[in-house]
Amino acid sequence: MPDRRAFLKFVAASPLLAGVPSIAEALQQGGLEQAADALDVFDFQAAAQKIVPPAHWGYLMTGVDGEETLKANREAFNRYQLKTRRFIDVSRLDLSVELFGMKFNSPIVLCPVGSQRAFHFDGEAGAAKAAQAKGHLQILSTQTSVGVEDVVKARGGPIWYQLYTTDNFEVTAKLVKRAEAAGCTAVAVTVDLPAGRNTETMSRLQRTDTRNCASCHEDATGNLANPRVGSGTNANKPMFAGINTRGLGLTSPSLTWDFVKRLK
Repeated sequence: MPDRRAFLKFVAASPLLAGVPSIAEALQQGGLEQAADALDVFDFQAAAQKIVPPAHWGYLMTGVDGEETLKANREAFNRYQLKTRRFIDVSRLDLSVELFGMKFNSPIVLCPVGSQRAFHFDGEAGAAKAAQAKGHLQILSTQTSVGVEDVVKARGGPIWYQLYTTDNFEVTAKLVKRAEAAGCTAVAVTVDLPAGRNTETMSRLQRTDTRNCASCHEDATGNLANPRVGSGTNANKPMFAGINTRGLGLTSPSLTWDFVKRLK
């Protein structure tokens, strides 16, 4: 605990945060006096954008190209409606669902989001505690900033593992075996990345971010440590600890159903 307090004092004194509002200030600027005043989760969006650095916000909130698919997804969900039935006993409601033999309190899922320590000190472990509190399914990203073992421990039960297939099956097998050994009961394979993606909005926001990001995005050799770009001898992502990521691609352009058969 003393180490954490010292770290927080150091961060608070950092010139990189000069002019950045506190969480309390951001909530007030977003029209909220405190978190409990939010009527739904989207009330936090304006407050969050004020305190999250531009590059991180772009990573979290934006899509690809002109974001047509992102907009289409939202418009599609807006067309869904709840069918109301009358003369139904609602004194005891059950929203639980069962997936692959596991029961969850509701169909709400914490979907895989990488690098969560970019947004909160507790990262994916903090999200796991929230999932445990409400009985939700959590899916952990390959790009997690907290090791899968610690996340499963924080969740207090099994989670699923989102897999970037990489372009080296030996590396992929190590990732899956580690997730399985930690207690992950299912693998969610990402299939929409082999052709690459053009994250225009994120790239534009990165240009407006004046912070020095080297301490987080470079390894001990001074190379970029994100295996997405295949540089760095040791990735700073926990799932790639001990794996040589130089030249490693996060996905394979030749990904087919044969990969799934081999993975099984």
